[in-house]
Amino acid sequence: MVCLDLDHPEIENFIWWKVREEEKVASLVAGSKILKKRLSALLDVAKNKENPLDKKEVRNLLQKAARDHIPLNYLVRALHLARQGYNLPLQEFDTHYESDAYLTVAGQNSNNSVRIPNTFFQALQNGRDWELRSRITGE
Repeated sequence: MVCLDLDHPEIENFIWWKVREEEKVASLVAGSKILKKRLSALLDVAKNKENPLDKKEVRNLLQKAARDHIPLNYLVRALHLARQGYNLPLQEFDTHYESDAYLTVAGQNSNNSVRIPNTFFQALQNGRDWELRSRITGE
């Protein structure tokens, strides 16, 4: 359990911490699905030994992948490896709470809590500002 006082100077970052980590998981999941879709199509063309590499088709697939923001250097590397006969294990992440995507982000196995004192509610009721306090200097 991770608990932080409401008057801690980093309380806003603490509150938004898990939200940002969830965004990372969503990005990993979405990105892995797009990457697998685009690279699989590109690798299928590159591995086809029976037909010579259709440069127009490869260019079209590279352009689609680039539009999906897949880094060009990664695409080129994958294409070279595929032409050499290597299979790239393209991992597709999911949003299951025990998935690899969640293992890569922080704070997902903790209970994050904010300690709210009665003085906060009094300040809120009376329209007063809530002051943050430095843990080192007390300011």
